[in-house]
Amino acid sequence: MLNNNYSFTYTAYDLINENSTSLNKVIKAKKYEDYETLLKGNDIGCLTVMIDRLKINTTISFENYHHEDFVLWLKILKNNVVAYGLDEVLSSYRKSNSSLSHNKIKAAIWTWNIYINIERLPLNKALYCFSKYIINGFRKNDYKKETTCFYFL
Repeated sequence: MLNNNYSFTYTAYDLINENSTSLNKVIKAKKYEDYETLLKGNDIGCLTVMIDRLKINTTISFENYHHEDFVLWLKILKNNVVAYGLDEVLSSYRKSNSSLSHNKIKAAIWTWNIYINIERLPLNKALYCFSKYIINGFRKNDYKKETTCFYFL
């Protein structure tokens, strides 16, 4: 981060269960995310983010929204900031059946709400980004048998 003069960085992370057992799943960090690419799906793990507040001209605070981290990343990146990823696992995210984001239907509704009510995207762009979000979600969660027909749409 310091060597490259980056203001926003994040890393890859792996998933563990409630007993700290590895789920053998790594969420990779892309080389970079800008506002437009992040709209298509948030792979930036909050637990991995480093922000240089002296370089970011945005108030850094989590709002009272579902997916508040996604809202904050979009707010920052909308100001021509780029988030640079280090594709190295430096942390573990504990997946829990009781977490707020475990319910994928609710998570999808929250994402749609961000597109329409917070980012105020035009409907056609919101539909495009939401379709990318859904496809990326299926790929990220390794739904193979259940979604075979989805890929033919």
